[in-house]
Amino acid sequence: MSSVLGVVEALTDEEGIKLLSCEAVIDTDCNGFTDVGLAFAQIRDGRLYRGEFEGFEAYCQAKWQYGRRYVNQIISAAQLFTHLGANCSLKPQHESQLRPLLGLTVEQGQQAWDHAVKNAGGRRITARLVKNAVKELQLGGSLAPVPEKPRVNKAEQRRLIDNAIGQLLALLSQGASHDTLTAKVEELYGHIQPLLATKPNR
Repeated sequence: MSSVLGVVEALTDEEGIKLLSCEAVIDTDCNGFTDVGLAFAQIRDGRLYRGEFEGFEAYCQAKWQYGRRYVNQIISAAQLFTHLGANCSLKPQHESQLRPLLGLTVEQGQQAWDHAVKNAGGRRITARLVKNAVKELQLGGSLAPVPEKPRVNKAEQRRLIDNAIGQLLALLSQGASHDTLTAKVEELYGHIQPLLATKPNR
C-alpha cells in the first residue's frame, strides 16, 4: 500500500532492540552530540522509525520535537567528527567547531580542518577559525563549491503543489494521523516557499 495512506511496517526483533538502544543514547545524551548523531543516523539509515511513523521527519518531530534539518546537521557533524577523530592528530571538541564544515564532503571537511589547525598555531580552534579556513580554501579554488539545489521551473512547481494538495486532501478524507498530515503540510510548504521567497519586499 502507498505510504500516502500512512501505512507503517513492523520491525524485526533485532531492529526493535537496535531502535531502543539508539533511543536510549539520544534520551540520555550523556556522551554528547557525536553519539546522539550516530544514533540518529542508525535510525534514519535503517528506517527504524517505520514501526510507528511513515517518515524520518515525522519521527523526529513527534518523538524528539526536533526538525529534520537540525537532526541532519547533528548527523553530519557526528559523522565528520568521527572521521576527523580517526584521521587527524588534533580532534575537534565541540559541534560548533564543525558547523562551518557542514555541506562539504568528508575530504573537503578534513582539508578545511587541517587548514584551521595550521592557522590556529597551537591556539584554541574556534568556529570562526574553521569558517575562515573554508573561505580561504574556496577562494584558492581548492574546495569545490557546494552544489546548489537544481531550480524547478514554475510549471513543475505548480505540479508539485497541486500533487501535494491532492494528497493532503486524500489524507484528510481518510482520517490520517496527525504526524502524517503534518509531514504532508511541511512538504507542501517546502514547495510553496520558493515562490514566496522570489517576491520582492514591499
